[in-house]
Amino acid sequence: MEGTYLDPVTHAIIGLSVSKLAVNSISLSNPATLGIVAGSLIPDIDIVMQKWGDYAYLKNHRGATHSVVGIIISSLAVALILGGIFKLASIPLLFMWTMLGNISHVFFDIFNCYGSKLLWPFIKRKFSFAALMSFDPLLVSILAGCAFLRGNVGKICFVVLFLYMVMRILLQMSLKRKLVKTYGEVAERINIFPSVSGIFKWLFVIEKKDENIVGVRNFLRKKEKELVTLPKIDKDIAKRALESPLGRFFKDFSPVFHIEYERRGGINTYKFIDLRYYMKKNFLHHAILVVDDNNRILTSSFNPYSINRRNILTSRDLKHYTGAYVLRNENA
Repeated sequence: MEGTYLDPVTHAIIGLSVSKLAVNSISLSNPATLGIVAGSLIPDIDIVMQKWGDYAYLKNHRGATHSVVGIIISSLAVALILGGIFKLASIPLLFMWTMLGNISHVFFDIFNCYGSKLLWPFIKRKFSFAALMSFDPLLVSILAGCAFLRGNVGKICFVVLFLYMVMRILLQMSLKRKLVKTYGEVAERINIFPSVSGIFKWLFVIEKKDENIVGVRNFLRKKEKELVTLPKIDKDIAKRALESPLGRFFKDFSPVFHIEYERRGGINTYKFIDLRYYMKKNFLHHAILVVDDNNRILTSSFNPYSINRRNILTSRDLKHYTGAYVLRNENA
């Protein structure tokens, strides 16, 4: 599931690092360590949604379990379980340690460009600083040093971790200033995301009135390059696409996307493209809507990770995204 989340191993190492920093222990016989590590993993319990397919999983991923409400509830649940195992342990302290691990998980997820619904259910949009790669081998190496190296070397790793996070933010800000100088007069919005293909590569999306420009900045080569230019479709056509249940879902799924349109023989095809992830000359996530001239939906599909990974959606799947369309053979 490349391009969407930090993997469980990374989060476990984060939990061990936090445990070492907070209680100077990474012993799994220590209830504090167990609480922190369990807390650092528990938000991704929403992976069980994968049983119902890619759509169900990605629609719910980093939602309730990654919110403040979810952090409190799951931390309390883990604390009560550990309290039942370690009879002498303090439930309030276990709750605090578990919450610390939980917070560390969500903190790093927010720095990833996929983001988290931190204020669910009050605000349902994802919050993201988009400063970290989906999987960053250098970050994992630093975190491993924090967790497993002892003495002054281990302490230095924590300093290096802080400096690395600051460096990522400064690189992002530097690129933003550069892009404002280059595109500021014509851009409606400038978006910057970590590339999935290199630690020092950043993807940028320039939203203009008539087109979207996707490019990359390589800080090692000290230059940016436009990769692809995507002409925007007519605003009325785009509006119709976004009023569909699939369009509303995709708008909720991705904060930066593009719509392509094709009409052939009375059949209208809309392709939604998530612009946050670009690798091997392709975008990662897509959705395809096919409707007739009466706005009857012939096909709705969600294509995550690859355009060829097709998940056909029904009205039941999209019931939370009401729109001005009806599904063929399912209309009243």
